[in-house]
Amino acid sequence: MSALDKARDKRKGGATRPATPTAGKPATAKQLPKFTVGERVSPTDRENVGTVSEVLQDGCYRVHFVGENGEAEVAFGEGDLRAYPPPAGGANPTGGAMVVPPYRPFPIHCLPSAVREFVASVAASVGCDPCFAALPALALVGAAVGGALVARPKRGWNEVPILWAVVVGDSGTAKSPAADPVSAVAHCIEDALEDEYEQAVRKFVEDVAAYKEAMASGELGDGIDAPTKPVPPVREYFTADDVTIERLIENLRTSPRGILMLQDELANWFGSFSRYKGKGGGSDAAKWLGMFDGRSVSYQRKTANPGSPRDVRVKRAIVGVSGGIQPGILSESLNNPAYLNSGLAARLVFAMPPKQCVRWTDTEPDQEAERRFRAVVHSLRELPFDPKSSIPWVGLEVTARAAFTVFHDEMAATAEGHDGGGMAAAIPKLVRVALRLAMIHHCATEAAAGRDPGKGSIAHASIIAGIELAKWFETEAERVYAMLSEKPEDRAARMLAEWVKRRGGRATPRDLQRSSRKYPTTDTAEAALDALVTADVGHWEDLPPPKSGGWGGRVFVLVDPAADGRQSPTLASETDDTTADDRADTRDGVDLENPAFQGNRERVSASVGRRHESDGPLLPTDPPTAAPEQVSAAPPTPKVRRRANPNRGIDGKGGAR
Repeated sequence: MSALDKARDKRKGGATRPATPTAGKPATAKQLPKFTVGERVSPTDRENVGTVSEVLQDGCYRVHFVGENGEAEVAFGEGDLRAYPPPAGGANPTGGAMVVPPYRPFPIHCLPSAVREFVASVAASVGCDPCFAALPALALVGAAVGGALVARPKRGWNEVPILWAVVVGDSGTAKSPAADPVSAVAHCIEDALEDEYEQAVRKFVEDVAAYKEAMASGELGDGIDAPTKPVPPVREYFTADDVTIERLIENLRTSPRGILMLQDELANWFGSFSRYKGKGGGSDAAKWLGMFDGRSVSYQRKTANPGSPRDVRVKRAIVGVSGGIQPGILSESLNNPAYLNSGLAARLVFAMPPKQCVRWTDTEPDQEAERRFRAVVHSLRELPFDPKSSIPWVGLEVTARAAFTVFHDEMAATAEGHDGGGMAAAIPKLVRVALRLAMIHHCATEAAAGRDPGKGSIAHASIIAGIELAKWFETEAERVYAMLSEKPEDRAARMLAEWVKRRGGRATPRDLQRSSRKYPTTDTAEAALDALVTADVGHWEDLPPPKSGGWGGRVFVLVDPAADGRQSPTLASETDDTTADDRADTRDGVDLENPAFQGNRERVSASVGRRHESDGPLLPTDPPTAAPEQVSAAPPTPKVRRRANPNRGIDGKGGAR
């Protein structure tokens, strides 16, 4: 059980997490797993980090490692593993565990290489958390595929690879600057569609003139066929902004492949559900639920032009969503029972990193990374699509299906442990999200390698990446729903603890007093830090006395300052998701004498190959192994000199005193 699960159980009053069944042998009370599929773990004797890919019998786990030279899977005993990152303890001022669980760094290593490099470049140049760029990038890649391909784990279950991605952050935390490079790629596709439409309109005008001239010439007769009347062109859309549900459905009629809605502030999106409903109220949430699943939606025009149908119906409505929102506005929106109880909120994937206002950086965007990302997106947009036929599907490889099955049942057991509430609805949806993320990973990886994603199967590596991302989104959903019930004093304590983390985990009352107008004196600042000490978030340490003698004062120290929620974008290159063909060239260069593979661990195999039509039947293959990835902790944030900006507060606001 991870540290986050323990904290979750503690908040529930010590409820035990449901057992996870293992393959071939039902789990008993003595077999409750310590870790679950998709969790990040590290061997106890070194700093390598991997992902649990399977829960074995007798308290053992199969862990998937990715290194510079390839991939490997190793079996470990329960006592040989520890959770990663280490738990960050803490309590709130009212006692017990922190209301909002600690933030875990975004698993950027799970992104396909072209997406990962682009996200890391954007995060480094903007100076923000990688998740601010990752969520819109994933939503864009999924929307680029749209209705051209679906993932099918079994007959009767199809998942369109679209996401509803929500970045949660205060104003000034670079939500929009991080999303702008992604939006630029989407708008490039939109501009191309607009140009095509304008050219078609010009040709239509010419054809109409020629048609009228031919009809008026009177030269029609025996043996001369009447010219075909030109058909007006239709405008296809890829992106949408603030539109009503009626306008969106109209656009979907001419864009059956799907549309991506991009918004800086999703408050407009939530508001549009009940906009123009008049005194009777009502909501369009039900129609949006259909768009998440790719189902049919319809509406009835109040007025219709002659010859236009009054009833408008779209057979397959596919809409992805990406945007940002401030915590307070999100809280107001999600506290609306219509959105929470309808299941709309459960379909959202959140990212809510600790508040960090942007500092100046000389780093500029990597043009090659942007070029590769654009190439992948445009390649996916060129996938063949026929709106009149059924959508082609992509299945799962044998080991990928096995890993997804275990994850599916684990999430079902976890959902059964929730007695109502937002998480009870969100967890089952995250199983579907994991499949969609795996499909996005598969399509981006194949497109980057110049292959057709529709001619292969979703590999084990893609499923593991999708599962780990879904597990991360589970923790973020838990943090968001906890924020909804957070008391003002709890939020103030959390913001104060995050401020201390940004300073490297240490702060004196004088530092706090100078940072914000909320603390006019050192006594008020010391009282606020004292409250964190009482809540076991940190402790006091005496400072050395000055040379002139006397007491040197004291400094507040967080319990675990190293567990900073922020992640350095430079960690993006720590792994490499090379293709199966590339990995085949490195399998012989694995050092099996590496100490990481010694002890009571055994090497295990998994199928990570791709299947093509010319490859014959799908057979499991033994992948190349490599030394587990070496993950270095993000460097601590350097302390800011007091005189650098004495008016910057912990809420990010400045101004003269």
